[in-house]
Amino acid sequence: MREKTYRYTPKEPEIIDSLIEGSYVRYIQLTRRNLLIVSFILLFSYLTKVNPEKAAFLGLKFDEFQESHYYIVLIGLLVYFLSAFIVYAYPKYKLALSKKDQISKNATIFTKPVKWYHIELPRLKLDFQYKFWLGFHYYFPVVIAVIALIIGVIKIV
Repeated sequence: MREKTYRYTPKEPEIIDSLIEGSYVRYIQLTRRNLLIVSFILLFSYLTKVNPEKAAFLGLKFDEFQESHYYIVLIGLLVYFLSAFIVYAYPKYKLALSKKDQISKNATIFTKPVKWYHIELPRLKLDFQYKFWLGFHYYFPVVIAVIALIIGVIKIV
């Protein structure tokens, strides 16, 4: 047996749930979606070796359209949506981090004897839920966009 210190906040699940619900602001959702769509199109184009030599759009034909033009347009859209996502999502991201810190500071601390293999499942579930949500909503779109941006620049050069 060993002594283990725990932090307990009775309303932590409700606070984390409200943080997750608060991240579904309509404009942030749309920007995240657009960012992921443009990133996916760029990555898909790179992996499938799309080479649009002749393009047509709304009845207009672009005979001198080159592959680099295609990637320049995608990179432009990607930079715009990445910038918009960072600008609009950053305040919610900061709020999520500060709320989690506030929860930890205001938690009740207690120590109890436990076996060496003891796992606190509710705590593990809450931490996993918070970190997965943070990663899925904030880190994942930015990482995918940066990867797509790098690949797009490599493709142009």
